[in-house]
Amino acid sequence: MRSLLALLLAAGLLSPAAGAQIYALHFKDEKAAKNFSKQLYDLEGKQVMLVMLKSGVIEKADGSGFTWNENSRLEFFVQDQEDPSKVSYKIVGDELEAADKSLVIGVQSDRVESLQGFMPRESFATLAKEYGRRARELEELAKRQAEEQKGSPAWFAIGRVRVQALEQLHIWLGETGYGRAANKLERDLLRERKALDEGAKERINRALGSVKESELSPKFKDVSAKVAPGVKFAAQESQHLRIIYHDKVDPARVTALLELGERAIELFKNEFVDPYVGEDFKDHIPDGMFEEFFFGRDDAIQYERMLVEYYGQGWGSGKEKEDRLKAQGSRRNHEKLALAYWKITDQEDLEGIVLHELGHTLASLHYEILNGQDWLGEGSGYYLSFALLSRNNVNCFAFEPEKGPGDGTVAKGPGGSKPKAPAKKTAAVMQGAREVMAEMALMAGPPMDQLAKKELWDFANEDMAKSWAWYDWISRRCGKQGQVWLRRSSKIANVSRDLFLLELRKMTAEVFALAPDKDPVQALEERWKEYLTREYDVAAPPAR
Repeated sequence: MRSLLALLLAAGLLSPAAGAQIYALHFKDEKAAKNFSKQLYDLEGKQVMLVMLKSGVIEKADGSGFTWNENSRLEFFVQDQEDPSKVSYKIVGDELEAADKSLVIGVQSDRVESLQGFMPRESFATLAKEYGRRARELEELAKRQAEEQKGSPAWFAIGRVRVQALEQLHIWLGETGYGRAANKLERDLLRERKALDEGAKERINRALGSVKESELSPKFKDVSAKVAPGVKFAAQESQHLRIIYHDKVDPARVTALLELGERAIELFKNEFVDPYVGEDFKDHIPDGMFEEFFFGRDDAIQYERMLVEYYGQGWGSGKEKEDRLKAQGSRRNHEKLALAYWKITDQEDLEGIVLHELGHTLASLHYEILNGQDWLGEGSGYYLSFALLSRNNVNCFAFEPEKGPGDGTVAKGPGGSKPKAPAKKTAAVMQGAREVMAEMALMAGPPMDQLAKKELWDFANEDMAKSWAWYDWISRRCGKQGQVWLRRSSKIANVSRDLFLLELRKMTAEVFALAPDKDPVQALEERWKEYLTREYDVAAPPAR
């Protein structure tokens, strides 16, 4: 399965120009790269430059990539790494023209090794727009906190959300190439953290300090030696997570993945748990380990046998088994842990996998999902990925008929094919991934009472988009009411499918104190549409 955004591109719903996306420029050697030291970005241990195309680069006739003339000058738009609000170009007709000459860089063609697609659905303009959105959110939080008595529970609660937003922004800046802006933001983070209670600081420090190497069990060693001879495995763990990985994965990257995962858990708790904890709102996220990731080689036989012989789980039979084995990953439960079971390629987006899978698991724990609510796991997975990476390369799907015990849900990553150069149009230069999904959710997404009952095997692109857009709104913009609604809707789904819609409407009216003269779920839908059209500047659908 291709990623959702790849499907949008194929469907013609997203058509950025070749110049209207972000590439990683790889240099021939370190000497060539040093000449552009202020623009370098560390991509999986390699020093690259994040660019958008200006001139000199030629699209290959078959659409498989780019070429350029020998001894020619290639020109690129680059970022201002200190100021994400600056955009190096402006749109004139169907072309991008320089808006700031200091952010246009020329490189001799003999110094360029290759251009790799980095963020094919974003441009420097859409990143600037997202940065502005986050900055406005921080300003609103600062105003709200100033209205509370300093040191009061409400003041601390808003302060935690503010630090969470700053931490999200800090990670986002680093991941999207604005390293110097991220460094400057650290001062704000330090200042805000000092204002918070010691308990919250101790919690994240304890989690980050818990990362360590982990011993593989004797059973794992025996099974892996038989199933994957010659492949060495290792493991690292933290307070909440364990990663088992093969010898082609850099151990330092695994350490960073665990730290990213722990920060994601802390951010989730800061935003959706801590502000509301009390006798009527318990914290269901365990203090101990709750998820294991298995990253095996991209080998079909090893992928099949390790699950059966070590984890003791099956793949189904017939066509179902065949399809499951084609997937890159599978989400299951093993003993008391959630299990994210993946075969990975050299180019796999491990950061995206960890965050999307963790989003599913945190939703399951926090909202106590036992039955149904497939949209909620997807919404949370997309939320974490977008919040920290501005991308989501993992899409989940299941098979009809219903899953049997232990069969799990499968997932696919972005795939290994080279990104195709899109048509030369600039219509989507100013529209990033969130805007595209928000528009699809508005125009084609199903009503929430329908989506809430839908099973994963029946999901289409618009269902994924609505899942994210609804979750992003109700979890982040509806305060404790939103969190209570999510928990109680899961509780209703756990009890009965037959009475689900009736009970959902009754509960919605109660939680949001809605008037009885209108369908309460529909009333909530109208609030959501108003928010989406305002926040993401997309047109509302025509009245039905």
